[in-house]
Amino acid sequence: MIKQFGIKFIFVPFLLLFAMVFVFNIQVFASAQIGMNASPEEFPKVIENASDLGIGIVRIPLDWQEVETSPDVFDWEETDGFVEIAQTEGVEVLFTLRCISSWGTNVQTHGTPNTGYHSGAPPTNMSDWADFVSQLATRYKGKGVRYEIENEVNAPAFWSGTVDDYVSLLQTSYQTIKSVDPQAIVLCAAMSCGVTLNLQESEQSEFTSLLNEWQVPILDTKAFDAIAVHNYYFPSIITANGVTYTSYLQNIVNLMKQAGVSDKQIWVTETGYIAQTTKTDGRTDQSSPSQQATWLSESYQQAYTLGVDRSFWLIVDDRSEPYFGSMGLADKKGNHRPAWSTMQGFLNKGVNQPTAASATKNFKDNGNGTITDEQTGLMWLKDGNVFGRKSWEESIAVIDDFNAHPRNYEPQGYTAKYKDWRLPDINELEGLVNAQYLDTSAWLNQSGFVNMQPADYWSSTDYRYDCTYAWYVVMENGTLPAAGDKYHTRYVWAVRYAD
Repeated sequence: MIKQFGIKFIFVPFLLLFAMVFVFNIQVFASAQIGMNASPEEFPKVIENASDLGIGIVRIPLDWQEVETSPDVFDWEETDGFVEIAQTEGVEVLFTLRCISSWGTNVQTHGTPNTGYHSGAPPTNMSDWADFVSQLATRYKGKGVRYEIENEVNAPAFWSGTVDDYVSLLQTSYQTIKSVDPQAIVLCAAMSCGVTLNLQESEQSEFTSLLNEWQVPILDTKAFDAIAVHNYYFPSIITANGVTYTSYLQNIVNLMKQAGVSDKQIWVTETGYIAQTTKTDGRTDQSSPSQQATWLSESYQQAYTLGVDRSFWLIVDDRSEPYFGSMGLADKKGNHRPAWSTMQGFLNKGVNQPTAASATKNFKDNGNGTITDEQTGLMWLKDGNVFGRKSWEESIAVIDDFNAHPRNYEPQGYTAKYKDWRLPDINELEGLVNAQYLDTSAWLNQSGFVNMQPADYWSSTDYRYDCTYAWYVVMENGTLPAAGDKYHTRYVWAVRYAD
């Protein structure tokens, strides 16, 4: 790495050795890999949009007392409804079984009693819990139902028992479900990842150690088919606890290897990113709708690269909740954000990762001021100089403003009305590089684009080792992806997934 004049140059050797057009290695996901969380109240909205978003599985919390209202008295009406509707729509269900019962759990004897969703506790009699789990697994055998045993048990807000209490609950649950339905998929509980904390550097290693004190004994049980993970860390920027999406997930992958359970699946049962600037624990996390879409794209690429089998976004629409409330793919009124079409693209067009493979681009002029790259399914503004030169943060903001007020801008020939444009990530931007040409911008202009500049273009991808830098591509030669200070001005271009 060479640092000169505030720019960190990261050389990509094969770009300099071979003359070729980058194309994307596209992995198209099966719908079952794409999940969504839903409360019972949110379930109808999620199912309504399951086909549009490519959702193949819905995660729903299920409290013990909601089904077994008193000893041996069962009310299946609501859960039957969830399963029947999901089956009709071809969607699987993941029930997160919460050990919450006014009659079946130990009474909290210290502190302020937790209530509602935050009142998970060890059962008074494990046999009562086992009976409930057995009844549940028997009823939904062969109906596409999966089971996650509890939620974020390392957080006292969700679980008042010890790690040993949880290990006992998990082992009993796993053995009981498997005895009834050997084909069922059982998940151990995810840990609370601590993204809302604002830890000092001296506290970070201690926090990781505390996480591992719970995670390791759980993995050692081997009483699960898949490990659940909650990961809200940003994919390429360190703003919380010195952790990124990849580093947090990599720690779990390493623990799985140590425990001899690398053959188990990894399900990220909660993930999401804020769509607006949000404060938490004295920290301010900057974001916007287009930034949210970029983080979604980057994190899903990283997840599946690390072997994640399924990933569940937190919410479809925004809701009133500290920090997490703006993580919706749509706002509270149901207006779609750019992340909505990004999520759609995973199923229909895949996650894009550039590879050095020779190919000829196939661009389609849509006649409305946009051009679609038919190899990747990405749609670009035809005009490559709508926004001029901006700092990195201004680049994010100007595209958000373009989505909201397109008439304030004058892209050549633009008549479309899309509202989900975003800044391209570095993979997407590099995917347009043609190293056969000394000037990639000239080649793009010859290929149907207009006003492409022989200069630097920002990507949305942060430089993972220094969040004050972001990646960009030099369109004049296209051979030097680099990371530069975000306060420098560079050209801005907008992309979206084609419909």
